[in-house]
Amino acid sequence: MKVNLPIRALGLILGLFLCNLTIQAQENKNHPIEISIGITPLAEQNVGPRERLDGSSSKDSYSYFAIDAKIKYKISRLFSINTGFEYAKFKIDLRGAIVDPSKPVFRDSIDLSLLEVPVLLSMDLGKYFYAHAGPNFHFQLQGNDQYVDKQNGIGLYAGIGGQYYFTSNFGLFVEPFVKANSIILFSEGNYPDRITVLGIKTGLKWRF
Repeated sequence: MKVNLPIRALGLILGLFLCNLTIQAQENKNHPIEISIGITPLAEQNVGPRERLDGSSSKDSYSYFAIDAKIKYKISRLFSINTGFEYAKFKIDLRGAIVDPSKPVFRDSIDLSLLEVPVLLSMDLGKYFYAHAGPNFHFQLQGNDQYVDKQNGIGLYAGIGGQYYFTSNFGLFVEPFVKANSIILFSEGNYPDRITVLGIKTGLKWRF
């Protein structure tokens, strides 16, 4: 009985993947703690309420930058808890609604900075890839509450990354992510501003 080539190829790929998981599990057993330092040099973000309001002012965000330090601790063969601190800052351009065409439109620019504390469940996807997601607690450090609602609340974070270790203890990573802040706000409002970030994070890792 002949086995066709696609089935053989699928079996080979599955075998390599399972072998990779076994090797990674052994490495994780020897190194249960991982510390990482990362920066976010590239990101697109959106600021505003979920609903689009006719006649409301517009807010454009740019110059996003973040730096973070995290620690990851293995809780099983594939899963870890990942938490730490992240500092993020960016600018927001404000443009008022057009009420009277004969009068100039209000414009301003403000700086906004946040302290974030993610608590993520991470899953190893073999030796070179991983994914994690979870709540992201965030607290506003700088900003103008008159124009942008205060950003104290709980959001969500999700990322899928790739990593490469040059030695058994030292490596680097690249991680595309999406972050939706203010899913739950600590302040009240009918149409609160919410911040969504789509970015790429990169940095260094150490295993112990």
